Amino acid sequence: MGFSAALSAYRQMLEATSNPTEATLRDRFLQFLREGFPYLAEPKAILLEEKVPSLEVRGRLDALLGKIIIEFKRDLTDEASRRKGEDQLKSYLTHTPEASLGLLTDGRQLIAYALRDGVLQRLSTLNLLTESDPLRVQNWLDAFLFSQPKQKHRRYLGRNTGAGVP
Repeated sequence: MGFSAALSAYRQMLEATSNPTEATLRDRFLQFLREGFPYLAEPKAILLEEKVPSLEVRGRLDALLGKIIIEFKRDLTDEASRRKGEDQLKSYLTHTPEASLGLLTDGRQLIAYALRDGVLQRLSTLNLLTESDPLRVQNWLDAFLFSQPKQKHRRYLGRNTGAGVP
């Protein structure tokens, strides 16, 4: 399935689904990413519900894709929900040294963030339902998802690619 077809199917699913849970949003969004970017279909390309490696932070990352933490909320138009997601991203980015970017999404709107000098900074936003150009959606996602070298999460390096391989 090509990217445009994957995006079209995902948009149809979003429009047909009312009041999905965060887990449903996560599963369907990640399925879309795997269909749109076949590299992500590899085992362990996306880690789910990872514990944050800190005693100071309770909770689990919704998804970890390379150096990107993806946090899902049901509705980013709700300011309290968006702020809670931003607070979680800030905490997770602070306590997860291998992560450099955060992506907050409700499956429709995507907001990319980076932590700079302890401050969560919004980098860019994209609405998957209102952006009419599939190539723009693909390029936006590609710019964030693959902006760093394609490598396995560091805890899998020795196991999957051979010891000592950068």
